[in-house]
Amino acid sequence: MGPYLKLFLFFILTVSLYLLFIITTPIFRDPHGLIVTNELSDFSQSGFVEELLFASAAVCALMGALLMDLSPFLTSGMMANLLATTFLLIWVDSVFALSVRSQSYKFLITLGTASAFIYLFFFTLHYLGFQSQRTDFKPDWKNKVIYQWLWAWMGFYFGLSSLLALGSLDYPGSRWFLAMGALIVCFLNYLLCLFVKKMQGESFQNFSEIGRIVFAVWLMGLILVWLKGKGIL
Repeated sequence: MGPYLKLFLFFILTVSLYLLFIITTPIFRDPHGLIVTNELSDFSQSGFVEELLFASAAVCALMGALLMDLSPFLTSGMMANLLATTFLLIWVDSVFALSVRSQSYKFLITLGTASAFIYLFFFTLHYLGFQSQRTDFKPDWKNKVIYQWLWAWMGFYFGLSSLLALGSLDYPGSRWFLAMGALIVCFLNYLLCLFVKKMQGESFQNFSEIGRIVFAVWLMGLILVWLKGKGIL
């Protein structure tokens, strides 16, 4: 597969993940995501949501495999943890809401099975030696693309977390917990940014210190929002 085709596939998979967040996360005034509160949920009885769960798990798996192919720094273990937590953040609210609505465990079972598939997929890649072990860690355009990609996701998660946290003040429910989940997944992306900078031989001390401050302030902000929502402040 040529580099331009890889970049195109990389772009398509990334956009797919963004779209999944839009339809599954309660970023609007509704108590849950669009897939629960609109006509999309009517397809749940025909297995549409379950098929979409497995399709999104496949998107996460392919995204991780492509990242491993583009960079020698990213291992199967890193990708399994990053993409599995991303997958759970995308679906956890919608799956629980649909499970309550349908009075069934089938969506929870599908979520668990799809999450296990992601880990099994990357374990298989590791077992088969999909990623060759290289020691010539030289900066190139691929690593720069991945670095900017991680930055884009960190910005997205910061905005998503802020939106959900503020929304939790007016619309009680799962928003605050999803905001905390976005912080956690953002932190994983931040750790990968540090790792990529380190492996490329770049200075990362200032970036590390600033990052710790930002995440500490972010966490304190979420705690204050939670206290205000409980009427303590």
